Amino acid sequence: MTHYLLIDEDQLQEILTALARLKDSTSTSQHLLVSAAPVFFGAVLGLAFGFFTDWLKTRRENRKLSRERQENELAKLSGVMTALGFNVESLIHTVMQQVLPHHRQSHAAIAAISAVRNHTMDIQQFDRLLHSEFQPMTSRCPEPYLMDVELFKEVPFILVNDPELLKRSGWILAFTRHLKFV
Repeated sequence: MTHYLLIDEDQLQEILTALARLKDSTSTSQHLLVSAAPVFFGAVLGLAFGFFTDWLKTRRENRKLSRERQENELAKLSGVMTALGFNVESLIHTVMQQVLPHHRQSHAAIAAISAVRNHTMDIQQFDRLLHSEFQPMTSRCPEPYLMDVELFKEVPFILVNDPELLKRSGWILAFTRHLKFV
């Protein structure tokens, strides 16, 4: 079964006039606004989203680099502080085990020597005291091992933040070098 649509001349004329009125009622600016506005706003939103994601990516990378730099600086500072702590601890042990007992016993030994000179003590008693009470005087102090720290070669970023530190820490480096050569 086929269906036909029959339009007579008057009906066709009415359809054509309706289409002509429809065409005349929509201006080209409205047509351009309706069809171009969504494309324009979509492009602007896409560009803004692209800039925003690029900014987020750059910000994340900068934070990551800053965190890595700070971790690296902290590791270097930790190494330097460990070396300086070792030097101080080594010097404290040397002073407590060698220097102070030697100083105390040297005063007692001078008193014993003067007693031998005044003939209030004989040589055998002095010899026994020398090997028992004055033991620190007869032993030698071991050579101290100090870690050499080139502070501004190992942690140069400190000078950037606090250049006054160079003057303040110079005495530490100078005394460490002097102690190594004593």
